[in-house]
Amino acid sequence: MPGAAGEGNRTNEGLLTTSAVLVTGASGRIGSLLMRGLANLGWTMKGCDVVAGPNVMAADITDLAAVSMAARGCRSIIHLAGTPNAKPGWETINRLNIHGTRTVLEAARREGVTQVIYASSIHTVGALPSGTPLGPDLPSAPSGIYGAS
Repeated sequence: MPGAAGEGNRTNEGLLTTSAVLVTGASGRIGSLLMRGLANLGWTMKGCDVVAGPNVMAADITDLAAVSMAARGCRSIIHLAGTPNAKPGWETINRLNIHGTRTVLEAARREGVTQVIYASSIHTVGALPSGTPLGPDLPSAPSGIYGAS
């Protein structure tokens, strides 16, 4: 991440930022904080979400044309969009969390985006005892259909 305001158009610790960074799910709790925080550090931010807002275009995460348009001109995508729990049921989870992620990856490929950062959930590894170290080798043990997505 940039160390000071105005450094957002440099390559910093592997995150390519010579053009905008797109945040999917930009109107959500984490997405809106990330958009604001990175913009305050001088990064050029774009967002997409089903709820439009400042620097956030309205886009269904499963609509390839809309996500491609949002990704146009970006070097990086931070993918946060999806439904955050199991309440909507499997059809909705599958459409948004699985098909939506595939759509983001395809839009990135089509638009020449060189980096996609995917934010997952602790639900992918299930309930863990307090203090369990987390890392890439932790086995998958989803806690329900949301964790499986």
